[in-house]
Formats: sequence, structure tokens, C-alpha cells
Amino acid sequence: MGREIENDIKERISIKLYLKKARFWMWSSTLRKVEDIIIIRESHPIFLMIIVITT
Repeated sequence: MGREIENDIKERISIKLYLKKARFWMWSSTLRKVEDIIIIRESHPIFLMIIVITT
């Protein structure tokens, strides 16, 4: 029982850290957007789709 609670807490902390990283990534990616567009043009269309979905 105690172990399940411990794992749940660890999971919640890791989710919070992930969200913080994601938020930072989104913020920093807006600064690099022009750079990214140039890179995307030279790369595969699947990557373009992924970036459109994630931003």
C-alpha cells in the first residue's frame, strides 16, 4: 500500500517536471521559430506535421 502511494507521488512529480520542460520548450521554440521553419523546409514532411501538431 505504501509503495503504491510512493510511486504515485513520484509519477506526479515527474509529470510536473515534464510540464515545466514542455512550457520552457514552447517558450524557447517561439524564439527559434524562424530558424525551425528554415530547417523544416530542408527536412521530411512528416517532421513538419509533428511540429505543427506540437506547437
